[in-house]
Amino acid sequence: MVLGQPEAEPLPGLDPGVPVTALTATRLTVDPGSGRPVVPAVHDDPGAEPGMVLLLQAGPRARAWLMPNGAIGQPGKGPLQPVALLSGPLPADAVAVAEVGPFLADGGQLLLGLVLCDRQGAVHGAWLGCASGRADGSAACVAAGGPAVLTPLLQGTGCVELRVQATTGRHVVMLSARAQGAALLEADPAGRRWLATPVPMDGMVVLPGPGGPAGRVADPAVGDWLVTTHVELLPSAVPTRLPVWDSRWSALVGNFLYNIDTWPDVLTPVVLPAGGGFPLELVLVSTKGNGWRAIRVPGEMQPTGSAAHLLTSMQVLLESLPGPLGPGGLAGSPGARFQGLRIPGSATYPSALLLQAHTMLGVALLRCPGDRVLCSFLPAVVLELAPGFRLPADGMGLWQPVIARAGGPAPGPGPAGAVPVLSLLAFSEATGPVHVRLGADCPAGTFGPACEACHPACELACTGPGPGACVCAFWLPEDPAGCLAACPAGTYSDWGACRGCHASCAECTGPEAGACAACAPGLVLEDGRCVAACGAGEYACASACLPCPGGCARCEQASGSGPGCEAVCTGCEPGSVLVGGECVAEACPVGEFLSPESGACARCHCTCRGCAGGAGLDRCTSCPRGFRLSEEGRCRVSCLPGGLCPGRLAEALLVHLLCWARAKGGAGH
Repeated sequence: MVLGQPEAEPLPGLDPGVPVTALTATRLTVDPGSGRPVVPAVHDDPGAEPGMVLLLQAGPRARAWLMPNGAIGQPGKGPLQPVALLSGPLPADAVAVAEVGPFLADGGQLLLGLVLCDRQGAVHGAWLGCASGRADGSAACVAAGGPAVLTPLLQGTGCVELRVQATTGRHVVMLSARAQGAALLEADPAGRRWLATPVPMDGMVVLPGPGGPAGRVADPAVGDWLVTTHVELLPSAVPTRLPVWDSRWSALVGNFLYNIDTWPDVLTPVVLPAGGGFPLELVLVSTKGNGWRAIRVPGEMQPTGSAAHLLTSMQVLLESLPGPLGPGGLAGSPGARFQGLRIPGSATYPSALLLQAHTMLGVALLRCPGDRVLCSFLPAVVLELAPGFRLPADGMGLWQPVIARAGGPAPGPGPAGAVPVLSLLAFSEATGPVHVRLGADCPAGTFGPACEACHPACELACTGPGPGACVCAFWLPEDPAGCLAACPAGTYSDWGACRGCHASCAECTGPEAGACAACAPGLVLEDGRCVAACGAGEYACASACLPCPGGCARCEQASGSGPGCEAVCTGCEPGSVLVGGECVAEACPVGEFLSPESGACARCHCTCRGCAGGAGLDRCTSCPRGFRLSEEGRCRVSCLPGGLCPGRLAEALLVHLLCWARAKGGAGH
């Protein structure tokens, strides 16, 4: 699997400047005439994914908006639709929301339940209902009586997360920032009420009773089962209908599993869709010692008919995470969120285990060979988040459960060119809604984690089997149906949509001026930007700025250097001098001096062997053979033995001969 970096999810139409504080998958739609919610019909397939996303904005009214699930990860989506959801104000901002239903009541009544947590830790319940007009509830209807009326369920819970239990369709698990502060919320549509039961545990999931898949419990007569974890206890499995004060509760607590190699440990229970004859896969996730392990309960209670002392197996998903997970925010939390994701259209790879932490995302794919062969995880893949998408270290703004795009990934290529597998809508108050793509390392023209071939009618890409799953790998936003082999010059790929580069760029990797890969005529590329001229210490080469050789303060492309663009120095940094187009340590050859004007070595006067400060006749510091250094800094002809000195005419002749010889061949050096 391949994980793409999160990208901000555009939400056109929302009230500007008002942040989103909670979202969830929903089956609600909106009546365009009244703006009231439409309660959906009872679906033939209760496992069908919700078709919309419900978003709540900050403020006591918690203004609600709907976005089609299929718009997740899609650029250029239409404005979100406002919906009149709640009748009264909340005491504080909503920080979590969950939905169950629809349910069919007597007389063809359709009911849908909502649960909300506010920032003060209070939990509220609400119901929407209407008359379907059909006894079997197969027709949707506009909610009667206006927006939903909130009813207080629990106070001061420290609620920070709500998780709908898809295993039963009527339970919501409330997780708390307080130790042993969890609660189980069960919808009772017949009484239009919520049954709220505080559970002195830190984590829990619900396994279905006789109404669930294959009746996967030890004793169907007791109904659904609650698998719980506690920071100081081994996991437990107890019937949801068993009161916590019942003596049988205390007999079951801590006795679900027989052996856990990592204990003592902080465990998180997760239920994943499975395959190969096993509808569910129950795992307890461990991150002890900064590793990532899955403690598995193969078949959970079904093979043994027992709810206690079950054998486990442990699978190492990753030996070591790339860094610490950070604060948990939830009581008994390891510092990360774990969630099971269903992968549509794949029997061999039915689901994946997702990790969400402050600075990283991770995913491990579940492989189920079939024929009642136990499933197993593939090695996990972890992505370190870009700085703009990391959560603060204070533990606030935690990730909420992700929402997967129903029916497969959004059109376009997967992360890093991989085949797209899933498109996810993730949310925290620190980042706002973001879009994350999961891909498989498969060749083009395939789909899914098993790299299955696209239908022959698909030219470049698809999201599933059949001709109806063909999608464009690249397209122009104004013509999304026109498939392209690649984005044209002057554009970049925004998950397949070819968008225009900055005006200064001829090629680019993004819309910013600093994302250029090549420049328009007359400009040169400097650190991703197209500029009119190169900066200090650089020279232009094939429309790009390259650094000058070491020691050069200024340079230019050497004439006739060819495509390699070799440079010659035209000025040196302090401590170096220019000699023959190169900067060398500050020492000029004999007969030369460092010119302060050019920073290069210049010739001394022809009478000097060495000089300093200039090329004048009186700047000599040493003289050639046959000459002597006078007090005024000149080189004079030496006198012969016996005190015979040449006259002025003879000295002038000898100086002339010396300068002529030096000009011809450098004599005297």
